[in-house]
Amino acid sequence: MKITTTTKKFREGVKLSGKKGDEVRWESTGHLSVQLLDSYGAHPIAKRKVTVDIPSEGKVDLESDDSGKIFHPDVPFQDYELDLGDKVKVHAPAVANRDDVQERHVPDVSNAHVRLLVRDIFGFPSVEDTLTLEGPDGVKIEVKTDDVGYAEHLGALAPGTYRVKGMAGETDVELTDHGDGLVVAVLKDLE
Repeated sequence: MKITTTTKKFREGVKLSGKKGDEVRWESTGHLSVQLLDSYGAHPIAKRKVTVDIPSEGKVDLESDDSGKIFHPDVPFQDYELDLGDKVKVHAPAVANRDDVQERHVPDVSNAHVRLLVRDIFGFPSVEDTLTLEGPDGVKIEVKTDDVGYAEHLGALAPGTYRVKGMAGETDVELTDHGDGLVVAVLKDLE
């Protein structure tokens, strides 16, 4: 009797008849262990849905964690195409060790970051103000200015125009792809 199996199935146990000539063939398996980063490799692509075709399992839906990592155990050693949707795809091989992580920069994913120096209409700092930023796709976040009117948000956001609202008024700011420069936001009266 010949049995063909994988490491995953072998761990679960393979029953043999006990007859002379029994043979077990197994295929060593690895792990799909990938960290998705933006095109510059500066920020993780967190909470992103990914689809991958795994032999003997078919299409598998995964989601990256807060650090952009995806893990799926016991896959055959080969290259995998990870489909991030919107025609965005990256490739990564299976790895032997659970702790090995393949880092992949995704060129089609761009991020913007909030670094604002906030002033009122007269040029004075907007101090200790809670600002609301509303942007593309209904994104809404809050940031607080410090004692010189500086505010930042460490998470990655979609590039685009954001409406900034605070006690001194509101204005639009443009957050650019991978922009890490400081944006001066002059709040105009709400009237």
